[in-house]
Amino acid sequence: MLGIEGTYELIPPDFPAEKILAMANELLSIGISSEAINKAVGVTKASEAVEDAEQKLNDTRVVTLPSVSLVGGWTPEGWQIGVSVNVDLFSPGYSSQLKLAQARVELAQERLQVAETEARMAILNQQASLRQAKEDFERLQLEKEKWALEETIMKRKLETDLVSTDEWTDFQVKKQTFVSDLTQGAFDLVHACLAYRQTVGMKLDWEEILP
Repeated sequence: MLGIEGTYELIPPDFPAEKILAMANELLSIGISSEAINKAVGVTKASEAVEDAEQKLNDTRVVTLPSVSLVGGWTPEGWQIGVSVNVDLFSPGYSSQLKLAQARVELAQERLQVAETEARMAILNQQASLRQAKEDFERLQLEKEKWALEETIMKRKLETDLVSTDEWTDFQVKKQTFVSDLTQGAFDLVHACLAYRQTVGMKLDWEEILP
């Protein structure tokens, strides 16, 4: 009976399949929330720009508001107090400043809408990438069972001289190629999980994946 050497472990190192699949399923079950969209860098900056434009509009309105003052004096009817309202409607910049400030607010709001749409699309794209990585890894998990069964059969054939050492070596080479694909699939799924978490503003915590 020939000695059997060169076997390979079919479990990707350091990445437990059940754990990363559970994380992927959990992430995929989460809908796209307004909170996730608002956490996007582009949306945050656009929101700040809207607030800044609105503040400048309010400041402009205060500057152009009518000025009110109390006036008083002695008249033939006696001492009287009144209110004086001054509105400089003919100031060259009176209306143009308001229109410009209002236009800046509208532009900032439009840019915010664009940023929110882009953030939603980014989440959807990462979601699709995560789903694809999960499906690929699940397929590899099924193939792992197939390779394990084939290895058992090949061992028995080798022990009973039904296959040659060259055939066994060829099988091991092909199996190692699969093991490399399985390991890469695990890394791809972990990367997709972390990329999705980052996109929706969640904490990147390796301890949730690694044993």
